[in-house]
Amino acid sequence: MPFVVLPDDPLSAAAGERAGDIVGDQVLRYPSGRPWIISTPDAQWHEIASPPGARIVSTTPPATALDIDRLTGNPIDHHSWNSVAGHISAHAHFIGQGPGGTRFQGNLSGSCRFFWALDNNLPLVSDSPAVLRAMTGAAPDLTSVALSLAKAMPIQPFAHRTMWSGITAVGIGRWLRLPPGGVPSTHRWWSPTGGPALPVAEAAAGVRDALRDVLRAQSRSAGLVTADLSGGLDSTSICYALDDLGRRFRAFRTSSTSPWNDETGRARAAAADLGVELVEFPPLSETSTAFTLDARADPVELAEGPVVWSASRGYLDVLAPAVAATGSRVHFTGLGGDELFDVVPGVYRSVWAERGLGALGVLRRHQLSGKFPLRPFASGVADRRSYAAHLRSVVAAVAAGRAARRADSYSWFPPPVLPGWLTAEGRALVVGALEEAAAGDPEPLGADPTAHQVVESISYQGQILRQFGVVFAGTGITWQAPFTDRRVVEAALRAPVSARLDAREDKRLLAEAVAPFMPRALFAKRDRGDFTADIYAEHRRRRHDLVAGFATARLADLGLVDPHRLLPHLDSPALADVGLLELERVVGAERWLRAIDNETRSTG
Repeated sequence: MPFVVLPDDPLSAAAGERAGDIVGDQVLRYPSGRPWIISTPDAQWHEIASPPGARIVSTTPPATALDIDRLTGNPIDHHSWNSVAGHISAHAHFIGQGPGGTRFQGNLSGSCRFFWALDNNLPLVSDSPAVLRAMTGAAPDLTSVALSLAKAMPIQPFAHRTMWSGITAVGIGRWLRLPPGGVPSTHRWWSPTGGPALPVAEAAAGVRDALRDVLRAQSRSAGLVTADLSGGLDSTSICYALDDLGRRFRAFRTSSTSPWNDETGRARAAAADLGVELVEFPPLSETSTAFTLDARADPVELAEGPVVWSASRGYLDVLAPAVAATGSRVHFTGLGGDELFDVVPGVYRSVWAERGLGALGVLRRHQLSGKFPLRPFASGVADRRSYAAHLRSVVAAVAAGRAARRADSYSWFPPPVLPGWLTAEGRALVVGALEEAAAGDPEPLGADPTAHQVVESISYQGQILRQFGVVFAGTGITWQAPFTDRRVVEAALRAPVSARLDAREDKRLLAEAVAPFMPRALFAKRDRGDFTADIYAEHRRRRHDLVAGFATARLADLGLVDPHRLLPHLDSPALADVGLLELERVVGAERWLRAIDNETRSTG
């Protein structure tokens, strides 16, 4: 539900009137009578507590009772409010207001997130960049556009950036403080649970308990719910967990044209075993929209920037009304499962740190099966540089135009790659942003590369989940991804890193967690389902239109892309190791810029 929060300031009256025109006319007020939160008429604010001189509200009620008596001292003090804010923000937006100012906290994944901007030096905070864009008239930020074109860009250093100049997002695991008469500042609230790794069985029990708690909380007000059932392990696990909890649900999936994608049979077998209806849609190749230049101009969607899930957009356009037609208002997805339980690039370095010489056998096996060059692999695994040192080293190489060290692929994050079609101006914007990030000496999101990459990736999935809710707000569906929930993430991070490299089972930790209610045989090593063939099929269908369309590209007009270098890749993505993801990224940025132009012409 879009809302905007204003400071308790005499200058906020005019902003409040404009916010009412943009957002709605429901107003929560300060004791002074000035507007505090302005939201849609149907918004439901839940008053959590009113400690002396303070007020705490959230967008959904807490799932369990809270020990409000712990709220002592300064109401904006980080330590006194931290546990309550963390509890509420696991599934909602937390807003706490008191004499020390206002605290805003979203969840770890960013599916509940805050944004802020200055409007004539008046700080505004919202859950929607669309609201802030409408209030401030923000223009696209060219640096953010250029960053969106690069490959393997680290997420955390740029998590605060949006696609709009002057609109800032609250970073991963951070909360926003708006002091009286001051400028907003952010502070870290989340860090991984400390202590030594638990045995796999004990960590799996923690994951199981957390998953059950999250599923109960996310579906507690629903009768019938719906869920993805692709045939992959993540969505299938959620379906079995829903069944274990006795929840009524229906399942949906799309298929692939690839003969090597064998998940259809597994999905049907699981649905039959669970006794649930499985609705199947045509293959993704028939609905994929990754390479269309058809520019939509909905201002709320445009404010999100280029959607990072455009290949699935066509499928979701048919899925959402089908889900709504069942009467379900809660739909579960398996987003985050790969990040939480599977191999990530930094896992080998983390396993070496965890097991030392005892890891040699498993590392050698993965080096051979992955065909990783031995010397760079060994060097990367043994690397002990800090996150900040790794970032500085990688940024220096990018700035100097040097090829990245292959060993760096196994560290805190894979080195970013600047596409050859970026202009000198585009490269300068990316390098400048990287150098600024490195100079800030950022901290990692975890104690080792695996934990850091897990949380970064979970935040990426959270962005996708949040955008689902924004784009399909008219359907009334709440999209849920239990594997991105902080409680499940923290439980999974207590397991030994080596559990990700089990020789017998895929996702061993998840297999242990759902073993009481899901057939263990489903986790036996096998080929994974893959939709690459469907995306290639769409590209083949559209490539001539792409080449013609990019002859007059907005990215070229802005001086970011050299169309002569780009056009051959648009026609054949196999050239110079350029892949579909890189092309999808540049097409998404171009489509977004064209949609902004269309919006400007329609309102001009």
